[in-house]
Amino acid sequence: MKGAMFNKAKGILGILFILSAVAIIFYWENYGREELLYKNVMIAKENIYKNETLTEENVMVAKVEDTFITEEVALENAQIIGKESKQFIPQNAIVDMRYVGEPELLIHVNEYIMQLPNDWIEVYPDSLRRGDHIFLYPVFNFTDEYTTEACINTVPVTKLVVAYVKDSGNREVIDVDQKKLERYDGTSTIDSIEVIISFADTEKLLEFYKNGYKFIILYQ
Repeated sequence: MKGAMFNKAKGILGILFILSAVAIIFYWENYGREELLYKNVMIAKENIYKNETLTEENVMVAKVEDTFITEEVALENAQIIGKESKQFIPQNAIVDMRYVGEPELLIHVNEYIMQLPNDWIEVYPDSLRRGDHIFLYPVFNFTDEYTTEACINTVPVTKLVVAYVKDSGNREVIDVDQKKLERYDGTSTIDSIEVIISFADTEKLLEFYKNGYKFIILYQ
């Protein structure tokens, strides 16, 4: 009698062990593996282009295997919402903190957007784009007597942030293929350059212009 009860107990324990093992395997495959080997990261919900603001509409949370996660990966939306992309981020790509930063086009107190008069500018790169940091170097108006090498001042008058570059139809000039980092082709030819500038810098540029200087625009 006792033997039968013992065998019955062993059978019940065996079934419980089997059910427990099945439950553990089920949990591991459906929840445990994900909890231990995967982490929540921020990815691009859609293509995010350079200088575009990151919002809850264009980024989302996704689980990614831990081996693909580096120290620079954004783990929560609070780290990146409201920041600006510094390069093209393709759809479903992990958002790296090195690819985003504070918006360049923040206008502080006593700063304004102004179009640089074309008469002030001698030379500028055709690859200039919104958000670029530009240096304005003073140079005498070109004549037979002066050359760029002879009259350019190697100290810039000021450093400014480009707000917009526009064509003759008042359309912003951007890269034809924004997925590439290289700026081979623009959507149009630049006709005007708008910058974020203070009155103090405006006065400095105007003073140089009144004294016979124009400006060469360079960017890094």
